[in-house]
Amino acid sequence: MDTPIIAKEMVEVNVDFSEEVTSFGMMSGAVAGVFIAVLAGICLISALISSGPVEMLRGYITALTGY
Repeated sequence: MDTPIIAKEMVEVNVDFSEEVTSFGMMSGAVAGVFIAVLAGICLISALISSGPVEMLRGYITALTGY
């Protein structure tokens, strides 16, 4: 039986630094986006509870039209 033996000298570590930095940046941006989305959802729910859906709709229309 021929079993390959991997010596310490044969193992090469090829780490692409720019790929690692880009991957970290993308992951941290995704986490920040999810955090902002959850916070926006919580704020929307609290506004619906405190003022009601009719007042929210009236405020939205007022913000769009200015009247």
